[in-house]
Amino acid sequence: MKQERILRVLCQVEERYIAEADPEKKQKRKSPALRALAAAACVCLCAVGAFRLFAPGMGKDSRVSHLAAAGEDLYYSVQGKGAYYYENKTQTSTRLLPGGLFFETPSGVFLYEEEEKALYRMEEKEAVPLGRADAEGLFGGVPELLDVKNDFAYWVGSGPENGPESLVVKTPLAGGGAETVREFWGRRVLTAALLGETLYYYSDPGPDIGGQIGALPLSGGKERILYSFGPGVQFQNRVFFTPEIILLSRPDGLYSLGYEGAGPEFLSPLAPTTNAFDWHGGRAWFYTAVPQGDFYRDAFVWVDPATKETGEQIAVGNGVSPYTYREAVVCDGGCYFVDPQKGLFYHSFAENTDLLIQKD
Repeated sequence: MKQERILRVLCQVEERYIAEADPEKKQKRKSPALRALAAAACVCLCAVGAFRLFAPGMGKDSRVSHLAAAGEDLYYSVQGKGAYYYENKTQTSTRLLPGGLFFETPSGVFLYEEEEKALYRMEEKEAVPLGRADAEGLFGGVPELLDVKNDFAYWVGSGPENGPESLVVKTPLAGGGAETVREFWGRRVLTAALLGETLYYYSDPGPDIGGQIGALPLSGGKERILYSFGPGVQFQNRVFFTPEIILLSRPDGLYSLGYEGAGPEFLSPLAPTTNAFDWHGGRAWFYTAVPQGDFYRDAFVWVDPATKETGEQIAVGNGVSPYTYREAVVCDGGCYFVDPQKGLFYHSFAENTDLLIQKD
Protein backbone atom coordinates (compact mmCIF):
# COMPACT_ATOMS: atom_id res chain seq x y z
CA MET A 1 0.00 0.00 0.00
CA LYS A 2 2.91 2.37 0.68
CA GLN A 3 4.11 1.88 -2.89
CA GLU A 4 0.61 2.67 -4.16
CA ARG A 5 0.51 5.90 -2.18
CA ILE A 6 3.85 7.10 -3.56
CA LEU A 7 2.88 6.19 -7.11
CA ARG A 8 -0.28 8.25 -6.77
CA VAL A 9 1.65 11.22 -5.45
CA LEU A 10 4.21 11.00 -8.24
CA CYS A 11 1.66 10.73 -11.02
CA GLN A 12 -1.23 12.83 -9.79
CA VAL A 13 -0.27 16.21 -11.31
CA GLU A 14 -3.26 17.86 -12.94
CA GLU A 15 -2.87 19.75 -16.23
CA ARG A 16 -4.40 22.90 -14.78
CA TYR A 17 -1.39 23.36 -12.49
CA ILE A 18 0.96 23.01 -15.46
CA ALA A 19 -1.14 25.54 -17.39
CA GLU A 20 -1.07 28.04 -14.52
CA ALA A 21 2.70 27.76 -14.41
CA ASP A 22 3.01 28.47 -18.16
CA PRO A 23 0.22 30.85 -19.40
CA GLU A 24 1.44 30.67 -23.03
CA LYS A 25 0.55 26.99 -23.10
CA LYS A 26 -2.73 27.42 -21.24
CA GLN A 27 -4.94 27.26 -24.37
CA LYS A 28 -3.01 24.51 -26.10
CA ARG A 29 -4.63 21.10 -25.90
CA LYS A 30 -2.68 17.94 -26.26
CA SER A 31 -3.56 15.41 -28.89
CA PRO A 32 -4.75 11.96 -27.72
CA ALA A 33 -1.47 10.45 -28.88
CA LEU A 34 0.55 13.01 -26.95
CA ARG A 35 -1.58 12.46 -23.86
CA ALA A 36 -1.01 8.71 -24.09
CA LEU A 37 2.71 9.29 -24.44
CA ALA A 38 2.74 11.56 -21.41
CA ALA A 39 0.78 9.03 -19.36
CA ALA A 40 3.19 6.30 -20.36
CA ALA A 41 6.12 8.49 -19.40
CA CYS A 42 4.54 9.13 -16.02
CA VAL A 43 4.01 5.42 -15.43
CA CYS A 44 7.60 4.76 -16.43
CA LEU A 45 8.86 7.47 -14.08
CA CYS A 46 6.73 6.11 -11.25
CA ALA A 47 7.97 2.59 -11.85
CA VAL A 48 11.58 3.70 -11.84
CA GLY A 49 11.03 5.76 -8.70
CA ALA A 50 9.28 2.90 -6.95
CA PHE A 51 12.05 0.49 -7.94
CA ARG A 52 14.71 2.81 -6.57
CA LEU A 53 12.78 3.23 -3.34
CA PHE A 54 11.73 -0.34 -2.68
CA ALA A 55 14.04 -2.70 -4.56
CA PRO A 56 16.10 -4.78 -2.11
CA GLY A 57 19.66 -3.60 -1.72
CA MET A 58 19.08 -0.24 -3.41
CA GLY A 59 20.21 2.99 -1.78
CA LYS A 60 22.34 3.76 1.23
CA ASP A 61 22.41 1.27 4.08
CA SER A 62 23.59 1.98 7.62
CA ARG A 63 26.81 0.34 8.76
CA VAL A 64 25.47 0.07 12.34
CA SER A 65 24.38 -3.43 13.36
CA HIS A 66 24.40 -6.11 16.06
CA LEU A 67 22.71 -4.14 18.83
CA ALA A 68 22.75 -5.64 22.33
CA ALA A 69 21.25 -4.19 25.49
CA ALA A 70 23.21 -3.51 28.68
CA GLY A 71 20.49 -2.26 31.01
CA GLU A 72 19.74 1.24 29.76
CA ASP A 73 23.03 1.30 27.85
CA LEU A 74 23.91 -0.30 24.52
CA TYR A 75 26.56 -2.29 22.67
CA TYR A 76 26.70 -1.79 18.92
CA SER A 77 29.00 -2.47 15.96
CA VAL A 78 29.92 -0.14 13.13
CA GLN A 79 31.34 -1.77 10.04
CA GLY A 80 34.84 -0.52 9.33
CA LYS A 81 35.00 1.54 12.53
CA GLY A 82 34.79 -0.69 15.58
CA ALA A 83 32.74 -2.14 18.43
CA TYR A 84 31.25 0.44 20.83
CA TYR A 85 29.61 0.85 24.23
CA TYR A 86 27.07 3.66 24.60
CA GLU A 87 26.33 5.07 28.06
CA ASN A 88 22.83 6.50 28.16
CA LYS A 89 23.33 8.73 31.20
CA THR A 90 26.31 10.62 29.80
CA GLN A 91 25.30 10.19 26.13
CA THR A 92 28.82 9.10 25.24
CA SER A 93 30.18 6.27 23.11
CA THR A 94 33.41 4.39 23.88
CA ARG A 95 35.19 2.25 21.31
CA LEU A 96 36.03 -1.09 22.89
CA LEU A 97 37.78 -2.83 19.99
CA PRO A 98 38.70 -1.91 16.40
CA GLY A 99 36.12 -4.44 15.17
CA GLY A 100 33.73 -7.17 16.20
CA LEU A 101 30.09 -8.24 16.33
CA PHE A 102 27.92 -8.27 19.46
CA PHE A 103 25.53 -11.12 20.23
CA GLU A 104 22.89 -11.00 22.97
CA THR A 105 22.34 -14.54 24.29
CA PRO A 106 20.57 -16.14 27.29
CA SER A 107 23.94 -16.17 29.10
CA GLY A 108 24.80 -12.53 28.45
CA VAL A 109 26.35 -10.34 25.75
CA PHE A 110 29.37 -11.60 23.82
CA LEU A 111 31.66 -10.02 21.24
CA TYR A 112 33.13 -11.96 18.34
CA GLU A 113 36.21 -10.38 16.77
CA GLU A 114 36.32 -11.61 13.19
CA GLU A 115 39.98 -11.00 12.29
CA GLU A 116 41.47 -12.68 15.34
CA LYS A 117 38.54 -15.10 15.61
CA ALA A 118 38.44 -14.25 19.31
CA LEU A 119 35.44 -14.41 21.62
CA TYR A 120 34.87 -11.98 24.51
CA ARG A 121 32.33 -11.76 27.33
CA MET A 122 31.08 -8.20 27.86
CA GLU A 123 31.13 -6.80 31.41
CA GLU A 124 29.97 -3.21 31.03
CA LYS A 125 32.85 -1.39 29.28
CA GLU A 126 35.27 -4.30 29.59
CA ALA A 127 35.68 -7.06 27.01
CA VAL A 128 36.89 -10.18 28.85
CA PRO A 129 38.69 -12.60 26.49
CA LEU A 130 37.38 -16.17 26.50
CA GLY A 131 39.56 -17.70 23.80
CA ARG A 132 39.54 -18.36 20.08
CA ALA A 133 36.42 -19.54 18.32
CA ASP A 134 37.56 -20.61 14.88
CA ALA A 135 34.23 -21.80 13.49
CA GLU A 136 34.02 -19.69 10.36
CA GLY A 137 35.80 -22.24 8.16
CA LEU A 138 32.87 -24.62 8.55
CA PHE A 139 30.31 -22.05 7.41
CA GLY A 140 29.53 -20.22 4.21
CA GLY A 141 29.98 -16.88 5.98
CA VAL A 142 30.14 -15.42 9.49
CA PRO A 143 27.84 -17.54 11.72
CA GLU A 144 25.51 -16.33 14.46
CA LEU A 145 26.43 -17.00 18.08
CA LEU A 146 23.61 -18.77 19.90
CA ASP A 147 25.17 -18.96 23.38
CA VAL A 148 28.27 -19.75 25.41
CA LYS A 149 27.84 -22.52 27.99
CA ASN A 150 29.66 -25.51 29.47
CA ASP A 151 32.98 -24.17 28.07
CA PHE A 152 31.66 -24.24 24.51
CA ALA A 153 30.43 -21.58 22.08
CA TYR A 154 27.45 -22.63 19.96
CA TRP A 155 26.99 -21.27 16.45
CA VAL A 156 24.44 -21.51 13.62
CA GLY A 157 24.91 -20.43 10.02
CA SER A 158 24.75 -21.35 6.37
CA GLY A 159 26.78 -24.32 5.25
CA PRO A 160 29.79 -24.16 2.92
CA GLU A 161 29.59 -24.68 -0.83
CA ASN A 162 28.50 -28.23 -1.72
CA GLY A 163 27.68 -28.83 1.96
CA PRO A 164 24.52 -28.78 4.06
CA GLU A 165 22.30 -25.71 3.77
CA SER A 166 22.77 -24.92 7.50
CA LEU A 167 24.95 -26.05 10.38
CA VAL A 168 24.97 -25.94 14.18
CA VAL A 169 28.52 -26.12 15.52
CA LYS A 170 30.14 -25.89 18.95
CA THR A 171 33.72 -24.72 19.54
CA PRO A 172 35.67 -25.34 22.78
CA LEU A 173 36.80 -22.16 24.54
CA ALA A 174 40.00 -23.89 25.61
CA GLY A 175 41.00 -24.39 22.00
CA GLY A 176 40.79 -27.34 19.66
CA GLY A 177 38.63 -28.37 16.77
CA ALA A 178 34.99 -27.51 16.24
CA GLU A 179 32.31 -30.16 16.59
CA THR A 180 29.23 -30.32 14.36
CA VAL A 181 26.04 -30.61 16.42
CA ARG A 182 23.51 -30.74 13.58
CA GLU A 183 23.55 -30.62 9.79
CA PHE A 184 20.47 -29.38 7.93
CA TRP A 185 20.49 -30.91 4.47
CA GLY A 186 17.80 -29.46 2.21
CA ARG A 187 16.68 -27.04 4.93
CA ARG A 188 17.90 -23.49 5.48
CA VAL A 189 17.69 -22.33 9.11
CA LEU A 190 16.45 -18.74 9.18
CA THR A 191 16.19 -18.28 12.96
CA ALA A 192 17.43 -20.30 15.91
CA ALA A 193 17.77 -20.07 19.69
CA LEU A 194 19.52 -22.15 22.31
CA LEU A 195 17.40 -22.23 25.46
CA GLY A 196 18.67 -24.49 28.20
CA GLU A 197 19.84 -27.69 26.55
CA THR A 198 17.46 -27.46 23.58
CA LEU A 199 18.05 -25.95 20.18
CA TYR A 200 14.93 -24.36 18.66
CA TYR A 201 14.98 -23.51 14.98
CA TYR A 202 12.82 -22.24 12.13
CA SER A 203 13.73 -23.77 8.79
CA ASP A 204 12.72 -22.82 5.27
CA PRO A 205 13.41 -25.47 2.62
CA GLY A 206 11.98 -23.72 -0.42
CA PRO A 207 8.71 -23.19 -2.29
CA ASP A 208 7.74 -26.85 -2.76
CA ILE A 209 8.04 -28.18 0.81
CA GLY A 210 6.64 -26.55 3.93
CA GLY A 211 8.84 -24.92 6.55
CA GLN A 212 8.86 -26.00 10.18
CA ILE A 213 9.66 -24.99 13.75
CA GLY A 214 11.60 -27.73 15.50
CA ALA A 215 13.21 -28.55 18.85
CA LEU A 216 16.45 -30.53 19.06
CA PRO A 217 17.82 -31.62 22.50
CA LEU A 218 21.61 -31.27 22.63
CA SER A 219 21.80 -34.36 24.80
CA GLY A 220 20.84 -36.49 21.83
CA GLY A 221 17.15 -36.93 22.59
CA LYS A 222 14.41 -37.16 19.99
CA GLU A 223 13.89 -34.15 17.75
CA ARG A 224 10.36 -32.71 17.83
CA ILE A 225 8.48 -30.70 15.21
CA LEU A 226 6.46 -28.02 17.02
CA TYR A 227 4.74 -26.54 13.97
CA SER A 228 4.74 -27.08 10.21
CA PHE A 229 3.86 -24.73 7.37
CA GLY A 230 2.30 -25.55 4.04
CA PRO A 231 4.28 -25.27 0.79
CA GLY A 232 5.09 -21.66 -0.07
CA VAL A 233 3.58 -20.29 3.15
CA GLN A 234 6.91 -20.02 4.97
CA PHE A 235 7.99 -17.06 2.81
CA GLN A 236 5.31 -14.91 4.44
CA ASN A 237 6.38 -15.68 8.01
CA ARG A 238 8.86 -14.46 10.58
CA VAL A 239 9.59 -16.44 13.75
CA PHE A 240 10.92 -14.94 17.00
CA PHE A 241 12.12 -17.10 19.89
CA THR A 242 11.61 -15.24 23.20
CA PRO A 243 12.46 -16.43 26.74
CA GLU A 244 8.79 -17.29 27.32
CA ILE A 245 7.04 -18.13 24.05
CA ILE A 246 7.59 -18.42 20.31
CA LEU A 247 6.04 -15.61 18.29
CA LEU A 248 4.99 -16.19 14.72
CA SER A 249 4.39 -13.26 12.38
CA ARG A 250 2.03 -14.11 9.52
CA PRO A 251 0.24 -11.97 6.91
CA ASP A 252 -2.95 -11.90 9.00
CA GLY A 253 -1.29 -11.02 12.30
CA LEU A 254 0.81 -12.16 15.24
CA TYR A 255 0.48 -15.61 16.84
CA SER A 256 2.01 -17.27 19.90
CA LEU A 257 3.27 -20.83 20.03
CA GLY A 258 4.24 -22.68 23.21
CA TYR A 259 7.62 -24.35 23.48
CA GLU A 260 5.78 -27.60 24.10
CA GLY A 261 3.96 -27.19 20.80
CA ALA A 262 0.70 -25.68 22.09
CA GLY A 263 -0.98 -23.27 19.70
CA PRO A 264 -0.65 -21.24 17.61
CA GLU A 265 -2.89 -18.69 19.33
CA PHE A 266 -3.90 -15.42 17.66
CA LEU A 267 -2.63 -12.34 19.51
CA SER A 268 -2.96 -9.26 17.32
CA PRO A 269 -3.67 -8.16 13.74
CA LEU A 270 -0.39 -6.20 13.95
CA ALA A 271 2.74 -8.18 13.16
CA PRO A 272 6.45 -7.39 12.58
CA THR A 273 7.20 -6.19 9.06
CA THR A 274 11.00 -6.14 9.56
CA ASN A 275 13.50 -7.88 11.83
CA ALA A 276 13.36 -4.91 14.23
CA PHE A 277 12.00 -6.90 17.18
CA ASP A 278 12.72 -7.17 20.88
CA TRP A 279 11.28 -8.85 23.96
CA HIS A 280 11.22 -6.64 27.06
CA GLY A 281 9.10 -6.55 30.20
CA GLY A 282 6.97 -9.49 29.08
CA ARG A 283 6.01 -7.72 25.87
CA ALA A 284 6.91 -8.06 22.22
CA TRP A 285 8.10 -4.78 20.66
CA PHE A 286 8.39 -4.43 16.91
CA TYR A 287 8.23 -2.23 13.82
CA THR A 288 5.02 -2.68 11.81
CA ALA A 289 2.54 -1.14 9.38
CA VAL A 290 -0.66 0.16 11.00
CA PRO A 291 -3.83 0.42 8.85
CA GLN A 292 -5.03 3.98 8.33
CA GLY A 293 -7.92 4.29 5.92
CA ASP A 294 -6.96 2.93 2.52
CA PHE A 295 -3.27 3.11 3.34
CA TYR A 296 -0.79 2.12 6.02
CA ARG A 297 1.47 4.15 8.26
CA ASP A 298 4.58 2.91 10.06
CA ALA A 299 4.86 2.58 13.83
CA PHE A 300 6.82 0.93 16.62
CA VAL A 301 4.33 -0.95 18.79
CA TRP A 302 4.11 -3.46 21.64
CA VAL A 303 1.91 -6.50 22.19
CA ASP A 304 1.35 -8.15 25.57
CA PRO A 305 0.80 -11.89 24.93
CA ALA A 306 -0.68 -12.41 28.42
CA THR A 307 -3.48 -9.85 27.99
CA LYS A 308 -3.42 -9.49 24.17
CA GLU A 309 -3.25 -5.71 24.65
CA THR A 310 -1.54 -3.64 21.96
CA GLY A 311 -0.06 -0.17 22.24
CA GLU A 312 1.62 2.20 19.81
CA GLN A 313 4.88 3.51 21.24
CA ILE A 314 6.28 5.56 18.33
CA ALA A 315 4.50 6.94 15.28
CA VAL A 316 7.22 6.72 12.66
CA GLY A 317 7.64 9.56 10.17
CA ASN A 318 7.76 13.36 10.12
CA GLY A 319 11.36 13.56 11.23
CA VAL A 320 11.54 10.37 13.27
CA SER A 321 12.33 7.94 10.46
CA PRO A 322 10.79 7.97 6.99
CA TYR A 323 12.09 4.49 6.21
CA THR A 324 12.13 1.31 8.29
CA TYR A 325 13.80 0.16 11.46
CA ARG A 326 16.36 -2.56 10.71
CA GLU A 327 17.14 -3.42 14.34
CA ALA A 328 15.65 -2.35 17.67
CA VAL A 329 16.47 -2.83 21.35
CA VAL A 330 14.07 -1.80 24.12
CA CYS A 331 14.99 -0.60 27.63
CA ASP A 332 12.87 0.69 30.52
CA GLY A 333 13.26 4.33 29.54
CA GLY A 334 13.31 4.10 25.77
CA CYS A 335 14.49 2.15 22.77
CA TYR A 336 17.45 2.11 20.40
CA PHE A 337 16.80 1.64 16.71
CA VAL A 338 18.75 1.61 13.45
CA ASP A 339 17.37 3.62 10.57
CA PRO A 340 19.08 2.09 7.51
CA GLN A 341 19.31 5.52 5.87
CA LYS A 342 20.37 7.65 8.83
CA GLY A 343 22.06 5.60 11.55
CA LEU A 344 21.59 4.68 15.21
CA PHE A 345 19.08 6.57 17.39
CA TYR A 346 17.77 6.52 20.95
CA HIS A 347 14.08 7.28 21.48
CA SER A 348 13.05 8.48 24.94
CA PHE A 349 9.60 7.22 25.95
CA ALA A 350 9.10 9.98 28.53
CA GLU A 351 10.15 12.88 26.30
CA ASN A 352 9.07 11.36 22.97
CA THR A 353 12.28 12.60 21.37
CA ASP A 354 15.01 11.02 19.24
CA LEU A 355 18.74 11.39 19.78
CA LEU A 356 21.21 10.55 17.02
CA ILE A 357 24.01 8.36 18.40
CA GLN A 358 25.87 7.19 15.30
CA LYS A 359 25.51 8.47 11.73
CA ASP A 360 25.11 6.11 8.76
